[in-house]
Amino acid sequence: MFKGIGRQVVVLKNTDSDIFEEAIFILRDGTNASKTDMLTECERIIKNNCTGKILLKKKRKNKALIYWGTAVSAVVLAVILLLIICL
Repeated sequence: MFKGIGRQVVVLKNTDSDIFEEAIFILRDGTNASKTDMLTECERIIKNNCTGKILLKKKRKNKALIYWGTAVSAVVLAVILLLIICL
């Protein structure tokens, strides 16, 4: 949700990307930059912060956590059930 009224937003559409349809940047209050300066800054931010390797590693870690969490939960549940049955 946005605070305040009349926030300035830069929306990059038609990115020709297989991954991203649009990129949205919200400008700081009081920014008086030209369009070329804003687009240059948008490109710099994207190049410095978005790499395919980082995104793929995050996905692998999340999947591994899900698999391990499921396995640990199954073992704990099995032990609890065995304790209930034996008592």
